[in-house]
Amino acid sequence: MLLAPIAVGAIGIKPWVSKIIQRHTYRKVLVFNTFLMGTLIIVLAQFTDASQWLWFIPILTIMGACNSMQFSAMNTITIGDLEGAQTSSGNSLMAVNQQLAISFGIAFGAAVLTLLRERLQMDTLTAFQTTYWVLGILTILSGLYFLRLKPEDGRGLY
Repeated sequence: MLLAPIAVGAIGIKPWVSKIIQRHTYRKVLVFNTFLMGTLIIVLAQFTDASQWLWFIPILTIMGACNSMQFSAMNTITIGDLEGAQTSSGNSLMAVNQQLAISFGIAFGAAVLTLLRERLQMDTLTAFQTTYWVLGILTILSGLYFLRLKPEDGRGLY
């Protein structure tokens, strides 16, 4: 049931993605959106009681919107300059890279959690909270990569 808000957020943001990017540029959107996603991951670390589950709904809705915005912006700017047959190949390569990145993220998170629980003997809740902090901080730091984009990059794609 808690996966539904992610889908609602992802679908709900779609009509506004192009308007947001046109107004703010790919660079600003990707940097800010990555920062917001990292911050929301850290917010998930703050929950300590199962009775707080209702607070997950707005957070997960926003996370779904951020994920949708991120993928839309990254996909568009990645294949925007490709033409003809390159578009199909570029799209396929990008999809493979995204799946690898998702798999790596899951594996990394599981490794951090296992390390904290088994090697450092943290209790389960503290280990999960620390893992969310680590992943959130890494997400925020990864957003700095988008600062390499020039403000005019992607202009005219949306």
